[in-house]
Amino acid sequence: IITDLISPCWYLTVLGETRRLMEQLRHSNGSQCERLSLSNGLYITRTMYQGTNYVSRISSVPFASPDAARQTQINIPAHAKKLILSTDHIGVRSLYFLGQNSNLVPDGSPWYDILDIPDCRAEAYIRFDGLFSRTIRILAKKPCDASMTWSFPKKPTFRPWNFQKTRNYYRLHHIELNAAVKGIIVCCSYGRTIGIHGFTGRSKAFWKFIDSMNQRLKNSQRFWMFFPLNVNEKIQGAWVRTFKNCDPPSSNPVLLIRTSLKRAVAFGPHPPAYLKQSYEFQCLLRKSDGAVSGIFHDGLDPSARHISVMGVVCDSHRSINEYSEFETSLDPYITPNISPSDGTPVTAWYMTKAPLEGLLEVRTCRDKHQPHRPCLGFLLYYQDGHVESLGQVCWDQDLDREVHAPICIEYDDIAGKEYIKGVQRSVAGSQLNPDTCKLQELPQHGTIAWWFGHLKDRIIIYND
Repeated sequence: IITDLISPCWYLTVLGETRRLMEQLRHSNGSQCERLSLSNGLYITRTMYQGTNYVSRISSVPFASPDAARQTQINIPAHAKKLILSTDHIGVRSLYFLGQNSNLVPDGSPWYDILDIPDCRAEAYIRFDGLFSRTIRILAKKPCDASMTWSFPKKPTFRPWNFQKTRNYYRLHHIELNAAVKGIIVCCSYGRTIGIHGFTGRSKAFWKFIDSMNQRLKNSQRFWMFFPLNVNEKIQGAWVRTFKNCDPPSSNPVLLIRTSLKRAVAFGPHPPAYLKQSYEFQCLLRKSDGAVSGIFHDGLDPSARHISVMGVVCDSHRSINEYSEFETSLDPYITPNISPSDGTPVTAWYMTKAPLEGLLEVRTCRDKHQPHRPCLGFLLYYQDGHVESLGQVCWDQDLDREVHAPICIEYDDIAGKEYIKGVQRSVAGSQLNPDTCKLQELPQHGTIAWWFGHLKDRIIIYND
């Protein structure tokens, strides 16, 4: 009986909701733009839509009938220095007037417009579509270079050179790299950066990020990069690599960072040396800015298919010991050759590297979804206490096995294709399948690089 009544009830609900909104729209004056003074209080009306209460009309004076019965007054504090709007794709959910040093607790909205109020005589520009207030802007004497909406109701502080300015409107997500962050996870697909996450552990935020990436790329191959951040390690360099002479959405920006431990990584494909002239690099910080304390990007914008804008936030209290305007430490590592039938060399290989000197222990990451459980990557632990990563270290996979040095990498064969099976301790008489398995013993010096991509995985030792 209940099942039989669901469809008619749903139809009546939609009909009633539509009738209510059409009636409200009929009594409104349609789409309009209004200019309001912020010197006194504001009066607002609200409209319920799909379970969310939205700001409908805004006025500096009380509304006349029929809106008078459902209006709410907002008192503007004399010391108000900023107006925060919680918004979504429909319109404005709420308005908050705050002092200079006051912060807002998130109210569950996906986006927040953080607007500076220059003085008590400021005016605002409101765009109303007949049902909802869509946007509010503060009228300022000095025009703003770009409008930015954030995923958190606190805007980070940064300089104009700390990010790529490619357009006039951005929806941005800020990742704070505080002491709780153990590393940076980046998800890539087809040479493009899809998502960035500050890893603090297998938390609710981590699983939300993983689910989001899997949902967006459910029909696409994806690659994961994990860059550990060690205790007292500082990010002292940050660059964005893009294709030359391309529109910003098509320029495939890739973030590169370098740390105080002389560790460097490109969170994206490693192009062949002969294509280097096809790229340009934008340095995102100056020595006076201090070390990087956060990363922001536009990857959560509902209209974005991938990240096209990136920037960094810096902490001037954490000085930079070594500064370089250019990043060249990744240049000596030449990509493995591919045949023309293997696709474009631009996106064929991703690369992670780590030193071999002082290696104490290796922790393997295995693909638990494949029956032969191939090894995806390594976490490397060193005598001085720092950690490195190789290959794809995926925290949603199996990372339970640990092996102490000296280390041998074990390869095996399935269906005629070689894969990295794992690691074992280098001892005499290791048990192997002589038909398919082979071992690669790691030396005590040099650099180990793990190349991975849509072709296969390769581990190469460099005597540098």
